[in-house]
Amino acid sequence: MAVGGRKLLRMLAMIMFGYFLVTVYFYTEVFDKVREVRGTDDYSSDLDYVDEKIEAKRTKVDRKLKGQSDNIFIEYNEQLYQKSNFQEAPNVNIEDLKVENSQKSETPKVRVFEESDFDKKIRESAKRLEERMRLKKLGIYVNKTSDFTKRQLIKMSTMERPANLSKKRSEERSGKKTDKKHAEKEAEFWRNPNITIATENYNFRQIFSGIYLYSAFFDSREETNVLRFILIGRTKNFVNLWCLLRRNDSSEVFSSEVQFYSTCESHMKDNSVYLCSCEVPVDFGRVLRVNLTDNENQGNPVSVDVVSDIQEPPFKFKLATCVPPLFGNINILRLTEFIELSKMLGTEHLYFYYNSKESENDIHQLLEYYSGLGLVTVFPWNLTMESHEIWYHGQSAAIWDCLFRNIRVSELVSFNDIDEFIVPKKTSTWDAMLPSLHEIAREALSEKEEVAVFSFQSVFFDSNFRNGDPSVVDEFSQLLTVNVTLRTSTVSRVRTKMIVYPLKVFELGIHHLSKPLDEHFKSVLIPEDVALIHHYRTCDWNYGMNCDRIVKDDSMHKYKRKLLKRVRTTLHKINRIGAG
Repeated sequence: MAVGGRKLLRMLAMIMFGYFLVTVYFYTEVFDKVREVRGTDDYSSDLDYVDEKIEAKRTKVDRKLKGQSDNIFIEYNEQLYQKSNFQEAPNVNIEDLKVENSQKSETPKVRVFEESDFDKKIRESAKRLEERMRLKKLGIYVNKTSDFTKRQLIKMSTMERPANLSKKRSEERSGKKTDKKHAEKEAEFWRNPNITIATENYNFRQIFSGIYLYSAFFDSREETNVLRFILIGRTKNFVNLWCLLRRNDSSEVFSSEVQFYSTCESHMKDNSVYLCSCEVPVDFGRVLRVNLTDNENQGNPVSVDVVSDIQEPPFKFKLATCVPPLFGNINILRLTEFIELSKMLGTEHLYFYYNSKESENDIHQLLEYYSGLGLVTVFPWNLTMESHEIWYHGQSAAIWDCLFRNIRVSELVSFNDIDEFIVPKKTSTWDAMLPSLHEIAREALSEKEEVAVFSFQSVFFDSNFRNGDPSVVDEFSQLLTVNVTLRTSTVSRVRTKMIVYPLKVFELGIHHLSKPLDEHFKSVLIPEDVALIHHYRTCDWNYGMNCDRIVKDDSMHKYKRKLLKRVRTTLHKINRIGAG
């Protein structure tokens, strides 16, 4: 009897231990999934809003459009994006803009939206949006012109031909997967070399007291045409602005109040970057110039030239790179290495924002050399305020400007600093990596969702890291990316950088997608075994990073011979090194 009791107890103990192991495994998997979901949530970046968390919890956001009464600067938080109260201005009923009396008067007539017409405009805009989404599912691209709207099929990598779309849907119904050849057709890229890069800008011209304008764009991506203005202004000042538009054949003036949208990167500084918008009636076509006024009665207007969007089929580039404003002491060797390595990785064009008081300095000469080759476009960047008065040298303004300039110029654009590189781990170039990125996106998103941003995790490559190996001094030692091979084993999901589709993005933060153009456009986090951001700088312990755990990573050595040759050739051509 005693022996049987011991066997029973032993059996019960084994069952309880097995139950314990299963429970531990289950909760571990659940918590890992939770952490993974939290890590991919670009709207709650701790890096960008640690100082604003407490205040954000107290904020209640009204989802309704406030119309003309909403004319104050609003601090937006990326954690509240999905509840954001900013919406585009409603579409215009052209019949409401007609003048009842055909006789012209000496005083221009100003027609402003009335509150009683607001609901009607919203309903009409919703109907047009529904029709647009229906056409989009059929692969029809709506190309707007100044005189009429015509529908035409455009060969674009982001859209499927109707025949292919029908084939795909039939395969889905039958349970078959899309074959490899069909997937290659989806990724086919059509280049338009006739597109020119717009370079117009105002370099922070003061248009009103405390309001500085950098650039203005005509945006036709949505059903309602909109003018966009990239401004810098005081964070807490109250200001009203109006857009005034006049037809060439009429004295009638159309007035639209400017809606202010604050960048998510203001960080409680005295000044903030704003994307300001005012709608354009459909019958005005593509607007090339607009008058801005801070007086509803049209007093003291400021004339602003607008960068028109591309009317031809996109794109000029498949992959381009936007670099934040350059500041401080920049090493010409490091900048040359960045440009040449970026070319090898796959970028076709780079955009720089740089203000040099000395036109003969090394950096100016280097950028002028690359500009002459057609590889680089340089924009002036002359902030009229001290660096402590605005977050990170006004970087958000440069991001917005570069984003809007590339809406139909480059299909994909990377946003990264000159000490950062998006490095593929299974291929050598971004272009070769793209099929893998799209496959990851298809698995991560639902059928109704589309990828707008590929987000890449980062690691630190710190030149101060040591592992006891003897240092090697050879001809490659002058290349930072080749010489520094020790990195953190910890991967950061906070300090991410991105490759984006400009057509699908409204606002981009420094490390995250802040606001897509539509809710079904999403950001996808790329696994570290596919690609990583190599960040060559002193390791930062913040946000869960462990700078004591390091590993060796010499994945950049596959580029070293060609990279060294390119860097030496470039520096020799601008007379910075000898012929050797």
